[in-house]
Amino acid sequence: MGKISGDFIAGLVEGEGCFSLNYNKKAGSKTNSLRPMFSIGLIIRDKKLLEKIQEKIGCGTIYHDKSHRKRGYDATHDVVSLRIYNKQDLYYKLIPFFDKYQLHGSKRIAFEIFKEILQVIGTMHNKTGKENDKLLELKNKMKNYVDK
Repeated sequence: MGKISGDFIAGLVEGEGCFSLNYNKKAGSKTNSLRPMFSIGLIIRDKKLLEKIQEKIGCGTIYHDKSHRKRGYDATHDVVSLRIYNKQDLYYKLIPFFDKYQLHGSKRIAFEIFKEILQVIGTMHNKTGKENDKLLELKNKMKNYVDK
């Protein structure tokens, strides 16, 4: 497999990628768990392609999801996904990548909201109610542009 272009990756992310914020209120605690994430999932036979994407973006971890077998599929339906959780990688590698190789569909809007989420998280010193409310607002806004 040869080199792949950033524009190819952007096109693939339009259909198979996801920008998200996992936000969990911890029971009995005043703190919340905030976890921004980018992921792109492909069928297992395209793992090499996912490795090329990982190399091109310069970060992330590839996971093998065997949960499809539990739903009655055979191993050929297993999924591999490239996931980026590290906030530094998201901010300094992923964001510049998609600023350079732009998304053009509804994922572009999700990406812009995701950038705003990362900016809010980056400026948070203490998690205040106002900042948490802003993150919840952005998370809910992004739901309109994220595939389930």
